[in-house]
Amino acid sequence: MLDLQNTRPSRSSSAPVSCRTTPRTANLNQPDETPKATALCLDQFMKLAAIAATGGHAKILIQGGEVKVNGQIETRRRRKLAAEDVVEMSGQRWRVKDYVAIQ
Repeated sequence: MLDLQNTRPSRSSSAPVSCRTTPRTANLNQPDETPKATALCLDQFMKLAAIAATGGHAKILIQGGEVKVNGQIETRRRRKLAAEDVVEMSGQRWRVKDYVAIQ
């Protein structure tokens, strides 16, 4: 059986902020540390808010121009959202701050 767990290349520490909620090296076994979202991407938010069933579904909706952020059509899946942003699709609106606390 092929072990894929240890075959990922390591990331440099100078990489730009990603949409991950915790760094890969975080030790979540420590009781003092709780994961904090530093950034939330549009496609992740759509899955979290049940706007899209899967990441692939979110990708199709976003790249198809069906999603607006703060009233403007957004076609970037990895657009970073802030707590005050509002996501719109098909006449419905979702406020990011209602779903997560972004630091």
